[in-house]
Amino acid sequence: MSKTTISLLTIVCILCSCATSYKPINPQKLYFSAATVGDSLNYAVRGNVLAEAGNERYAKKEIKNNVRLIGVQVVNKSDHDIVLRKDARFYLGDKVVFPIEPEQLKNQLKQPAGLYMLWSLLWVVVAKCENDDCNVIPIPLGFLIGVGNTSKASKANKALLHELEQNNILDRVIHPGEAVTGLIGVAGSGDTPLRIELSK
Repeated sequence: MSKTTISLLTIVCILCSCATSYKPINPQKLYFSAATVGDSLNYAVRGNVLAEAGNERYAKKEIKNNVRLIGVQVVNKSDHDIVLRKDARFYLGDKVVFPIEPEQLKNQLKQPAGLYMLWSLLWVVVAKCENDDCNVIPIPLGFLIGVGNTSKASKANKALLHELEQNNILDRVIHPGEAVTGLIGVAGSGDTPLRIELSK
């Protein structure tokens, strides 16, 4: 294998690593520490779930866009059904925060799939010379890289949205005595834990 071929393969490997796949969080498998105990609701939260699952690219977008994806485990201790969207309020410290819808959160965290097609501007020119006669062969290497990265990023973004929708705890009807686990996205940064209070 020639040095040129090795160099090209090295470049391809480096450039193709731009887009990343999405690694599921699986909130049902998360470990939650001691719960906050209330008269009608017990809950436990876990932050930094994107980074802990290995989704560093998405975790960086959390910080950049001042949003947080949080794992939540809730136990209904009341004698009636609870739906968090209408029956609860959410706080970061003393500040009221409003949950972000899955589609909106995905748009704030997603990889810019279409921008990877800018790689299509990259062409590699290979010159083959015999004596003083040279043939130049242009290779659209960037197009292949762009298509590959665009496809990978698009699939990752769809996987993120799917998990956000499947684990959206806001509209889940939580029956008396039932424990449920899911995900909630909120606006805010820092390490202040999410606080949940039932509306009066």
